[in-house]
Amino acid sequence: MKAIKAFFVAAIMVAIMASCASTKGVGSSLQGSWAITEAVGRSTQGSMKPAEITFGNDGRFNGCAGVNNIFGDYSLRGNALQLSHVGMTRMMGPHMEIENSVVQGINSASSVKVDGDAAVIADAHGTPVLHLKRK
Repeated sequence: MKAIKAFFVAAIMVAIMASCASTKGVGSSLQGSWAITEAVGRSTQGSMKPAEITFGNDGRFNGCAGVNNIFGDYSLRGNALQLSHVGMTRMMGPHMEIENSVVQGINSASSVKVDGDAAVIADAHGTPVLHLKRK
């Protein structure tokens, strides 16, 4: 009986460590700071502040949608990208259409393809919603 109990405790510990390991170093190819150059087919040139996003090694992201700051959590498994607990400040500014496109891209993100200093985030249909350039 003690051997079975020890086995289950060991199995649970391995599962916990594996799940923790998958959040440490999340998406190493995606980690770092990126300029958002295009959002849902719209150039981000001319936004009040540069549109950008930084993916940390702790599974968190933050950045600027053009006017407001954005932040949240992310996970990456293969090319599958999930952004969650997304929040942002709520100020008005010029060119809110650029910001709205960035927010739409973030809200529909489903996958990512990183190719060196460029990345494309796509929606669930594979349509590109954000084009990124490493800073």
